[in-house]
Amino acid sequence: MNESDWQPVAERYVKVEDARLARLFPAAIELIRAENTQSMLDYGCGDGIFADQCLTAGIPNVSVFDPTPRMRELADARLKRWGSRVKSFSDPGELPNDEFGVATFMAVWMCLRSRDECITTLTRIRNCLQTGGLLIASVTHPCFRDRRFSTFRTSFKMENYAQEGRPFQVTMFDGENECEFTDYHWSLGEMSRQLRDARFVVEELVEIPDVEINQSPRVFPWLVFCARRM
Repeated sequence: MNESDWQPVAERYVKVEDARLARLFPAAIELIRAENTQSMLDYGCGDGIFADQCLTAGIPNVSVFDPTPRMRELADARLKRWGSRVKSFSDPGELPNDEFGVATFMAVWMCLRSRDECITTLTRIRNCLQTGGLLIASVTHPCFRDRRFSTFRTSFKMENYAQEGRPFQVTMFDGENECEFTDYHWSLGEMSRQLRDARFVVEELVEIPDVEINQSPRVFPWLVFCARRM
């Protein structure tokens, strides 16, 4: 995840009120709470909004990391009110091993440009987890990337589904704000193989519907992998 990709768009990105707040985040928090963990890591925390919601929901201690300096600044400012319940890391090499009951990887996987980078990142997260710890990794659903949803659309064409790592443009919007950036496509099968190669065991796949569920009940903007470090 190249920090130079996100530094220029950080300010625009965090202004967009996207549907993750209403659909994805609450579902992920319920998965975390079911683990009854005392500590979690939010890897690729962005501006800290998800970590803030986890703390509000009663997760006792949250550590955060993001490679983009501006995102880290925004996250530190947002999370300052939680005091010692939050630890912030600026270097992934400083993350502790065997520490966390849960690690989250929220809408970050698509930012990784190569298979090697994906496996390296997933392995780094795995090493941070305790034995038996849970990874909760959300991605835009690779099977529905050609659809327009309530707060984002992409340039992806489904005839390119088998082209792993193919870049595509994403536009996020909320009626007032808009942000464009590049993501990279990994198929459902390829993501499962990457988890295997990083020595995770997939327990569950959770598909999250859009806000406007009655308009498109058969398409899902978000897919969540629940995978264990064994």
